[in-house]
Amino acid sequence: MKIKIAHKLLSLILLVFSTIAIADPIVEWAPFEIKSGVTDEKIMRAAQAVEDGFLVKQTGYIKRSLLKGSNNQWVDIVYWQSEEEAQSAAAKAMESPICFEYFALMKQSEHSEVSNVQHYSIVKSWP
Repeated sequence: MKIKIAHKLLSLILLVFSTIAIADPIVEWAPFEIKSGVTDEKIMRAAQAVEDGFLVKQTGYIKRSLLKGSNNQWVDIVYWQSEEEAQSAAAKAMESPICFEYFALMKQSEHSEVSNVQHYSIVKSWP
């Protein structure tokens, strides 16, 4: 009996904390094109370095996915706990040698002063 109550209580606590931790996350959509001659293996190594050496150390970081399309098109999708934390990490990325190595593999946009990175709020999710 005590074990069942303890299990239910633990399940409730985990549910509450998981809801708090990812309530209204921000989704960062960062499309890019890799430079000619950059291999998938090279971009993957650099992406992993950003994950291990930068992103996991940022406050508010939840998770990340890397998507590959056709014609050297890629998208980084990063989930943040808040817009403020996403913006803070973006500012720090501009000073990170690890991030610079990753960015150096990407073609620069025609309007380099304008970033292709956009933030979205999740309005509805389905399983």
